[in-house]
Amino acid sequence: MPGDRKLAPSEYGSAFDDAVEEAKASVMPGTGYKRPPRATQFKKGQSGNPNGRPRAPKVKGLNLDDQPLLRAVRSRADRMVKVRQGEEVVEISTREALIEAIFKSAINDGNARSQGLSQDMIHRADLQAMIDLRERGVFGRSLKSYQTERMRVATEAGKDTSHILPHPDDIILDNKEGYRLIGPIDAEEHKKLEQTIAYRDALILQDALDRRLGHPGRGPDVHEDDGYKSGAMLMAVLLERGMPARYRLATRDIIDKQMQYERLSLRELLKQAYRMWQALGMPNARGRQVPKREEISPWLEYIYELAAERLEQAQANR
Repeated sequence: MPGDRKLAPSEYGSAFDDAVEEAKASVMPGTGYKRPPRATQFKKGQSGNPNGRPRAPKVKGLNLDDQPLLRAVRSRADRMVKVRQGEEVVEISTREALIEAIFKSAINDGNARSQGLSQDMIHRADLQAMIDLRERGVFGRSLKSYQTERMRVATEAGKDTSHILPHPDDIILDNKEGYRLIGPIDAEEHKKLEQTIAYRDALILQDALDRRLGHPGRGPDVHEDDGYKSGAMLMAVLLERGMPARYRLATRDIIDKQMQYERLSLRELLKQAYRMWQALGMPNARGRQVPKREEISPWLEYIYELAAERLEQAQANR
């Protein structure tokens, strides 16, 4: 209208500025270097990734053994490494060393990208191990309950229970492995266990024979410290340690066997020992003795250490 004063652009305030910018956007799409289309730009006050970081895909039906990469990562994370802490060099696990490296890198360099990737892999491997442990625990409890019920039914019916394997008492539930089997799981392993028991019994008899041969006139007043210290009993005890608890002899049972052998004549002891070793496929000459305890102890210690080392290696390679 005539006489109306035109307002300067500054008098419109921020609303005018917004309108101008909107007009520019409508005629100038803004494509090109540092000029993205307005529709694709981040909105002020709104996160550019509202859903957050996507989670790793979950694969059902797989355990740690089915994923060799994760198994290798977890094995490597548990390996001990030497690191310097001040003036000392100490051994810590790789995962602990990684955490220390992450903290140092984050504080000193401000860049923990590679360490973060490694930490994420270790976390995923540990998570899978926890899932496996839980599943093993569920399976172990179910197996123990099922075998216990089978044992109960067979016992009440007066049937033989030796074929029920693994025995419920040999299924050990724990928080580290979920469950462990400490006894035979099939007929073949049960047969090997029975043979081990026969070896143990033969060694107990052999111990009595060796001590009698060491003291031909042995009587109740002769103590073991005065006679031949056979290594047979030591070997029998070592065999016992490798058996499930329900197959081991109590100290009273061993003493009872020794007392029974004490009442036998030397001739009868010789005959029984020969028969027992012959039944085991080891027909020793009559009167043959097991080496003394001090002679076989070093060999038994070596065998024990070797077996423990191989067991540790087998567990590390699982």
